[in-house]
This record gives sequence, structure tokens and C-alpha cells, in this order.
Amino acid sequence: MAVDVGWLDNMTLAELETDADHVLSRLRKEAPIAWVPALNVWIATTWRHCHKIAEDAEHFRRARAPPTIAYC
Repeated sequence: MAVDVGWLDNMTLAELETDADHVLSRLRKEAPIAWVPALNVWIATTWRHCHKIAEDAEHFRRARAPPTIAYC
């Protein structure tokens, strides 16, 4: 089942910086892996999904290894 995360389309960098905890919490519930247009990147909000993206370069071409300190 697809989840509508259209609210990310209008999100600005300033909003992401000032309300990151709320945004990440909402994404964890609604879409653990989501494209964030303001950042021009995929965001994974769980450790499991961070690894999934890092290991799947075919589908996530710009994937990077998860940081050692995560905000997830």
C-alpha cells in the first residue's frame, strides 16, 4: 500500500532544520524510506532501512554507507 508523502514536496530546508525530529518521526510512521525533494536525496529513517539502501546501489544509485551516529 502506497503512502502519500506529498507533504514533503513543499518542505523547505529551513523547516527540515528547525523541525527535523517531527519530520523524521512522521516519516518513520508513514514511509521509512522516502525521497525528500528539498535535499534531493532518499532518507531512510530506520537502521534496517539505512543498511538496505546502502547495499542496494542498483535502486539507490547515490546511496552512501550509514553514518556511525544516526538520527534514526
